[in-house]
Amino acid sequence: MGNVDINVFVTNLGKYNEGELVGKWLSLPFTDDELKKCFNEIGIDGQQYEEYFITDFESSLDHVWSISEYDNLNTINETVLDLEMLRDYQIDIVKAALECGFENNIKDAIKNVDNYNLDCNINSYEDYGLYILEECYSIPDAIKNYIDYKSFGEDYLNIAEFTSYGLITYN
Repeated sequence: MGNVDINVFVTNLGKYNEGELVGKWLSLPFTDDELKKCFNEIGIDGQQYEEYFITDFESSLDHVWSISEYDNLNTINETVLDLEMLRDYQIDIVKAALECGFENNIKDAIKNVDNYNLDCNINSYEDYGLYILEECYSIPDAIKNYIDYKSFGEDYLNIAEFTSYGLITYN
């Protein structure tokens, strides 16, 4: 299944407001026991201190998914569990769909992952034009050098975007 690496630094809000930074790194996904242990270690006991916030995060998705300081840990954890159900190529599709703006949030990108195709070998209009002409048409070798593949790719490309992961198209 998919490989995602996400860690959040959970901080005790009450202690922070008192001028003390008390926090711990938590790897996602986590179990209920791991979350309870984290809360215990940073002094969130449900009585004197109840609130936390996220002061930092590390993520293999950080340029397309950012975690804010008041995001709910259980919601983030559910999202990571959903990501881990995907295959690696599907995670790349999620990242590409978010990067180019086809999707606005990670939950929708995960839900709609099967609506997209990602070709990691197509990184320019010229690559796309060459691909379409070779796959869809029979072009004699004698005229292949006279074709403007870049212009053809620009004209032929409809609902697609180039991303750092390759060309993403909507099915």
